[in-house]
Amino acid sequence: MDTSTIGVKLTSLWKDIMSVPPPSNASELWKEHIFIRNELASVSAIQNAWKRPDRSNYVTPFVKWADEAGVRHEGVKIKQTATGLSLNLSKSFTKETLIVDVPRKIVLSLDYVQQCPTLSAIFENDEMLKAMDNVALVMVVAHEVLKDESSQWAPYLNILPNNFTTPIFYSLEQLQALKPSPIFEEALHMHRSVARQFVYFYLRILGDSKHTSKTKKKNVAKKAAPFAQSPFTTLNFTFDFYRWCVSVVSTRINMVPSISRSKNGEAMLVPALIPFIDLANHDHSANESGSIYYDTVTDAIHLQIHRDLEPNTEVLIYYGVRTNLKFLLHNGFVPPLPNPDDAYDIKLGLPRSTDSNFKIHHLKKFGIHPVSPINNIYSFALNPRITTENFLLDSALWQFARVFIAKSEEDIGDPSLDGRAKRFLADRFRLLLAGYSRLAEKEGNISEDNEQSVMQLSVWRLKKSEKDILQHYFNMAYDTVMHYFILFNKERKVRLQRWFEHPATDEDKKSLMDRLMDEILSRNSGSCNFLEIDGLTVAYRRYATLYFCCGFDESDNELMHLDIIHKFVEILDSYFSGVCELDVVFNCEKVYFLLDEYLLAGEVQESSVSEVIKAVRAQDKKQEEENKNPMLQYIERNI
Repeated sequence: MDTSTIGVKLTSLWKDIMSVPPPSNASELWKEHIFIRNELASVSAIQNAWKRPDRSNYVTPFVKWADEAGVRHEGVKIKQTATGLSLNLSKSFTKETLIVDVPRKIVLSLDYVQQCPTLSAIFENDEMLKAMDNVALVMVVAHEVLKDESSQWAPYLNILPNNFTTPIFYSLEQLQALKPSPIFEEALHMHRSVARQFVYFYLRILGDSKHTSKTKKKNVAKKAAPFAQSPFTTLNFTFDFYRWCVSVVSTRINMVPSISRSKNGEAMLVPALIPFIDLANHDHSANESGSIYYDTVTDAIHLQIHRDLEPNTEVLIYYGVRTNLKFLLHNGFVPPLPNPDDAYDIKLGLPRSTDSNFKIHHLKKFGIHPVSPINNIYSFALNPRITTENFLLDSALWQFARVFIAKSEEDIGDPSLDGRAKRFLADRFRLLLAGYSRLAEKEGNISEDNEQSVMQLSVWRLKKSEKDILQHYFNMAYDTVMHYFILFNKERKVRLQRWFEHPATDEDKKSLMDRLMDEILSRNSGSCNFLEIDGLTVAYRRYATLYFCCGFDESDNELMHLDIIHKFVEILDSYFSGVCELDVVFNCEKVYFLLDEYLLAGEVQESSVSEVIKAVRAQDKKQEEENKNPMLQYIERNI
């Protein structure tokens, strides 16, 4: 395959795929991703392989270059770890000290375009570069890397990471492992966007090279074919190289004041890479970690710490308000939990029909607009810091739920919609939570000593936080009250009963349980798991010799109550390491303890199996201490 064949292939990819909107369906988006991936792989196969030097060999030359350029970093050293480079202290500093100064002259920003004739020519008539500052900085980085040692930033570029753990570098298997997190689709869109940019610039490079070859005997103006005058060629501009440049920018980008002014004479911020300072890693604490700011007097970028630091301490800075999804998507990692700025973006849609017109109009009145007008898709950020139900009821999400279930515009103001709206939201949260059912409660023994481990740990942290947020919102939306929870065997022996809404007398309880057991035991195995008794819906499930059942209002969600039953069985199974009927018989008190930790007044108060077990284990330990022989206690206290 020669360059002309590559041109035909990428032109077809641009026209058929890149110039049209991406599929809205996740399955179709995945199929498209595989196709794009394969097409780009076939192109890369005949280009020059993209290779990076070992960055560890260039740390000393970089420090020398930084010192000569006027970077002040006394007491701040570069340390190499298993996962990269970091800034560490060789002496102590008091809080508010400026520990690093980087002069503007070595900051690599878009201002450099005006100083470089080659880049100026490329940027002059390119609408994408004018419209997308981040993409523009990516091309500046690519330009300087391809200049190799002739670039004034070569010592800095040589110490940049050889590899990145951002999702645009994930394998197909690693991408699949992102499910069911929303980042799965976000990662596919990101890869598509980066691939689109690559194809666009490659076709420009190819077009300029053809233009030059046709007019090589003439004095070709730089404006006619600017890429032909640059270090970019059809062989060295590969997709692997371009996405590496993208990750360089996305993982290290900062905003600094430009040397230029806007048309109104106002100061402008431009994206930039700040050598030395950008080796500092992230910390959640905005008040205690370091911060970066530009000093107009010294014309330099300063790194300031906000707490006392001792020698051998790593210098950490706050990257800004960022969700775990954004961290993984753009930075290639998820920091330790909890992230105080995390959120979960839930997408909900209205049916594409004329019946939805009044709903769309009503939502617009509340300032709620779709992220995709074509498909009527709306996005809502679930904030884990919301702790009361009132916030849920005042949110845009709550307004959407009411509008979604309304049958007419007149219905929207009906107070009776509240219960149905909450059940609608609870159903959605429950369905989303089901996708995280196999997620481990703890991160296990995953370390951060290599790139693969960083990726695995980051994905676990992302999903764990998302699951916790969804559970938090489910608990707020789920306000159903259970009337009773009963456990019996096939011989009609009641092993557990908890009444949340009491029948009038004990005789009424016995009568209800008799009828309940008659109904359930008379059913065959193919019957559904629901029945109605005394105006209540009953959900039940059989596990070995035991039947678990609960009664609730007929307007409540049946599947949720089946989930409640199953979760309690999981709790028993975890506590007894494989529960059986004898465990329930001989540990009746413990079973009630477990149920009371799980359900309070007929509502789920703790949905985490591990947290329920933890609470009861604490009770066990306290009980063991209280039951010790008094003489042994006396001896222990006085030894």
